[in-house]
Amino acid sequence: MILIRDSIVGDAVLGSLLVGGVKVCDTLENRATLIPCGEYKLSVSRSPKFKRDLALVFNDRVPAIRGIRIHAGNQSKDSRGCLLVGSGRCGDKLLDSKPMELGVTALARNDKTLVV
Repeated sequence: MILIRDSIVGDAVLGSLLVGGVKVCDTLENRATLIPCGEYKLSVSRSPKFKRDLALVFNDRVPAIRGIRIHAGNQSKDSRGCLLVGSGRCGDKLLDSKPMELGVTALARNDKTLVV
């Protein structure tokens, strides 16, 4: 998976998530809590906070214990370092994030790397 950040609107950093060079979904991150650019490992595990399986993002600089997840959310306040996913944007918000979370979690079971 590749995350391409392409615009900033207020506190929201918007982008796209690609798999195999094809855009899978739109992304949103909180500008104040962005993870650094780099290569990350992905694993899918049960989130203690969200009580469901989600992709976990980690590397040597951002340890798994920090709990950075790829999950549903619509605006920057829904993220504290996590990567929010959706299928469309409206200004600084994501649309249809719940179904997209399920799809990205399924993809993360096979794709074990995220490049930001």
